[in-house]
Amino acid sequence: MTDIRFTSLSKFDCPRLLICALGYEDRSTFFLKSEEREDFEAILAFDYCSTGLHSYDANRDYVEHCGARRIGDLAELLRVAGELFVETKWNVSVDLTSLDRRKMAEVIKFLFLNRNSISCVDFVYCPSEYSEPRFKLESVSSFGPVLPAFAGDIA
Repeated sequence: MTDIRFTSLSKFDCPRLLICALGYEDRSTFFLKSEEREDFEAILAFDYCSTGLHSYDANRDYVEHCGARRIGDLAELLRVAGELFVETKWNVSVDLTSLDRRKMAEVIKFLFLNRNSISCVDFVYCPSEYSEPRFKLESVSSFGPVLPAFAGDIA
């Protein structure tokens, strides 16, 4: 896997928050494993609650070992993140690897709404070699912005 790094957020003088997802793919914890745990003041992991599915259990154990707070409701996770922003500015790392499209959009919208409390945002994605799923995927039958907040204005 190729690493592309533009800057190290640890050089900034703000606490660092990681928002990530706890999923069933092995790569779900790749970024967390590649970073020093001490670099993060807080880790909030959206929990897909996929017990027994592929690498989920090992990922859950690792996330717990890192002291992350696992939260199964994205609105609650974002509420908790917002509480951190009350007293100081934060550097925020968002691991998009296991977030679905709607959750990514909600996180990005949250970051925009709280931009005055954020010093820097770092988006991370850990790709994997493609393998054909063993189950049938649903067809995409609707198109447009994932959230109304992302609807463009044509003028």
